[in-house]
Order: sequence, then structure tokens, then C-alpha cells
Amino acid sequence: MPNDTRTESGEFDEKYSDEDFLAALQELDGGGTTEVAEALECPYTTAYDRLKSLRAAGKVTSRDIGKVHFWEVADPDN
Repeated sequence: MPNDTRTESGEFDEKYSDEDFLAALQELDGGGTTEVAEALECPYTTAYDRLKSLRAAGKVTSRDIGKVHFWEVADPDN
């Protein structure tokens, strides 16, 4: 995988952290998957998969606007 490197133990070390995705969403004030991918210069599928994972963890929310998934950092008070 070109966007991953291996650690000394041989496990993959991800190039893009959860914090990178959350920071991009904050800078964009929310955005679509393509916008997030472009901001991080990562593949669309990488962004989409990570954003889905962050949604499952309750860190981001999403809604569909037409054919676009719009992602936002979750409100910690909710």
C-alpha cells in the first residue's frame, strides 16, 4: 500500500491519522468526502473508509445531500 508504511514490528503504520481527518473537517467547516480527500491528498476510498470509521466511533456525523456524503465533526455535547 503506497500510503502505509510498516513499523519495526511489521505492522502497518497509517499515513493519515484520525486527527488529520478531524482537523481537515474543522478547517473545511464540514465537507464532502472528495473535499476531505483533496485536503489530505489521499485517495477517495481512504477518506471514505476512515470517515465511516470515525462516524461509527461517534467522532463525526454525516448526512446525505443529493449524492454527496457531508461530514462534520460531532458535537461533543450530544
